[in-house]
Amino acid sequence: MTAAEAVRRREIAVVLLMVFTAGIFTVARWASARWEGKRSSLGREWAASAERNLQDQQPRMAVDAYRNALAYDHDDPELQFGLALALQKTGEADEAEAYIQSLLQREPGNGRFNLALARIEAQRHDVSRAVQAYRAALWSRWGKDEIADRSQAWIELIRLYLQTGSTQEAAAQALALSADLPKQDPRQVELAKTLFAQHRNLEAEDVVSALLRADPKNRDAMELEGEILLQQRQYAKALTRLRDADAHGPARDTAEKAVELDPRALGLDGREKARRLQAIVDRVEQRLLQCRPNGLLLQQGDELIKRATAKEVAMNPALVDEVLAFGLEREMDVQGCGRDEAADRAIRLLGSAQ
Repeated sequence: MTAAEAVRRREIAVVLLMVFTAGIFTVARWASARWEGKRSSLGREWAASAERNLQDQQPRMAVDAYRNALAYDHDDPELQFGLALALQKTGEADEAEAYIQSLLQREPGNGRFNLALARIEAQRHDVSRAVQAYRAALWSRWGKDEIADRSQAWIELIRLYLQTGSTQEAAAQALALSADLPKQDPRQVELAKTLFAQHRNLEAEDVVSALLRADPKNRDAMELEGEILLQQRQYAKALTRLRDADAHGPARDTAEKAVELDPRALGLDGREKARRLQAIVDRVEQRLLQCRPNGLLLQQGDELIKRATAKEVAMNPALVDEVLAFGLEREMDVQGCGRDEAADRAIRLLGSAQ
C-alpha cells in the first residue's frame, strides 16, 4: 500500500468516525428530548391528579400526588405550594410551614404564601404569629383577584380576633374592611353582624343601610336590619323588616311579642294599656312560680296590677314605667331558669327601654 492510499484510508476512517459520532449524539439528543417530554408529561399528570384530590377533599392522596409531581420538577413553586396546602389539611403543620417559609424566602411579598402561613399558625393556635402573617398578607401582592383574595384574608383575621376574644379589634377591622369593600358586597352583612355583636348598632345600621340601597332584596341584610331596629326598641319597624326578609326565628318572635305587649305604643287607650300590663305581670308571675317562688314578689305584682286600672294608667304614665321595671327585674332574677320564651325576651326589652 502506497503512502497516498494509507492517508486516504485514514481520512475515510476519520469521516466515518465523525458520522458515527454525530449519529450517536443525534440519537442521544432525541432520546433525551423524548425522556424530557415524557418526564414533563408525567409531572403534569401527577400535578393534575393532586389538584383534583385536593378539590375532592382527599388531602392524603393529594400529598402523595404532589410528592410524585415534585420528583419530576422539584423546584416548581406551585407544586411546593400545593403540597404545603395538602400537608396543612392532613395536620402536618411543621412540614407545611417549612415549604411555605422556603417559598416566602423567594417571594416575601406573596399574598397567597402569607395567607397560607397565617392559616397554619391559626391551626396551631399561635395567635400572635397568625395575626402577624394575616397582616403581612393584607399588604402583600396578589394575582388578578386581588380585591377578593385580600378581602378573604381580612375576613379571616376578623374571625380570628372574634374567636380569641379580641372583640374591639375585630370591630375596628370590620369597620375598616367595610369601607374598603363595595357597598353591595354580600360580605358586608357579616361585617355588620360583627359590629352589631359589639353593640356598635349605629355603625352596623350604616353598613346594612348602604348595602340595602345597593341591593334592596338582600334578605340577610333585611333580617339584620330588623334585629338592629328591635334592639333600638323600634318594634313595629323591626317586625315589618323581619317579615319582609321572611325571617323565622327568635328575633321575629320577640318582635311580634314586643308589638303585642308594648304599653307605650301610640294610639292605645287606657283599657288596652292596662290589658297589656296585666299580660306582662301574668307572664312574670308564671316565671316566678316556675323558677323562684316568692310570696312577697308575687304580692308586689298583684298590687301593681290592682293599681294599674284603665283610668289610673291613663292619668299616671309613671305607673306604666313601674310595671315595666318590675317585669324587667323579675325576668332578670329568673333568667337562665327554664325555657326563655319570646314573651320573656320582649319583657326584658320593654323594661330596658326606659
